[in-house]
Amino acid sequence: MIILDYLIPRFCAVCQLKIERNINYNLCNKYFFLLKSPPKKCIFCDTLGQFLCHLCKKHYPKLQNIHITFQYEAPIKQIIQQLKFSLKPYLATTISQIIWQQHKIFFQSLPSKTTIIPMPSGRLRVAKRGYNPVALIAQDLSKLSGLPYDPNYLLKSAFSIPQVELSRQERLYNLQDHFSINYRHNSKAPLESILLIDDVITTGRSFEMALDKLNNPQTKQLFGLFIAQS
Repeated sequence: MIILDYLIPRFCAVCQLKIERNINYNLCNKYFFLLKSPPKKCIFCDTLGQFLCHLCKKHYPKLQNIHITFQYEAPIKQIIQQLKFSLKPYLATTISQIIWQQHKIFFQSLPSKTTIIPMPSGRLRVAKRGYNPVALIAQDLSKLSGLPYDPNYLLKSAFSIPQVELSRQERLYNLQDHFSINYRHNSKAPLESILLIDDVITTGRSFEMALDKLNNPQTKQLFGLFIAQS
């Protein structure tokens, strides 16, 4: 055990017990091995086999691949909720490290010039919380993968209602016209290949609305990564 374990001890984000400074960061081995992969089914139509079926891909020909890392249940559910609602931004590193350990091949399959962008959060929510949880994870994954990162390419209206507070039917209509591209910020360097990262996918409506904005002449390839599937 190294001296840092005594000076800066780590605790499991789920069981709160002290753990060694190991590769799982703030997650003990017990809960690390409880992480589950989601069943492979299309996020748009629920067809089994892949996260993006061939028929739905025809609606978004630039969308090359979608990857979902975990099923949205304990322990990843508890870690995400603490990151988003308990003001524990350090858990973004826990999530990004686990994703990198178990899904490094996905990042290695991306074009070398792919830019990672986070699903944006409304400005009021960022101001209240102090950070965008998805942006923290995306930034960490950028450092781990060596892919460029742009947190300001895709913007979101300040007044959209959080999806978690709505019913499934309300979610389908909540985000209409709430996303926009920040062309002023990116006018010097159009993004040709984009990996959009979000935390939890339920209906896929947020992702679909974001795709409508990202599917522009400057962009040639689109990829999606979700931390968990509800």
